[in-house]
Amino acid sequence: MTTAVKKVKAKEVKARMNKKVKKLWVDALNSGKYKQICGYMRDVVPGAKDDTEIDMSRKSMCVMGVLAEVALEQSGLKYTSENYLKFASGNDYPSNKTMEWAGLTSKQVEKLIAANDGNKMTFEDFAEHIQKTL
Repeated sequence: MTTAVKKVKAKEVKARMNKKVKKLWVDALNSGKYKQICGYMRDVVPGAKDDTEIDMSRKSMCVMGVLAEVALEQSGLKYTSENYLKFASGNDYPSNKTMEWAGLTSKQVEKLIAANDGNKMTFEDFAEHIQKTL
């Protein structure tokens, strides 16, 4: 393996978040505006037929849902469920577009989702973790 290939692989493994996105996400997590939930990125409409019928009036979401919310706010698009879903892959995982924008790998996202859905970390815990490690 050439040195250049080793450097690229090392860079992929040590991917660092976009600093601007990190600040926006950490600030959102610390804002107190969001209620933390598990299993979905964002609360669904009561009686919804599937998990893409999201409730934009409620601020209940998981850690990745907050990231998608920040992405939507930064996009300048109208605040609708259809536009929110442009930053989510269904309602359980951020879209590739969102992960690239934030500078996150799928492995990093999976670890954050597992910690959220396992009720292991609060939004404040996540904010501190993101600030220090991503």
